[in-house]
Amino acid sequence: MSVLSSLVYQNQDKAVDFINELSKVYRYVLENKNAELVSLQEELDFLEHNIY
Repeated sequence: MSVLSSLVYQNQDKAVDFINELSKVYRYVLENKNAELVSLQEELDFLEHNIY
């Protein structure tokens, strides 16, 4: 969250992108928290969003 706080002051457009990527990470976690298996593509997408 500290990254987001500093981005809000420095670059609002990048802060919006960061929030969007962060929401994708949390959405993935919530949707798959009880899943025993997920596809490799879903995992790779999750990693991309998390690395952002």
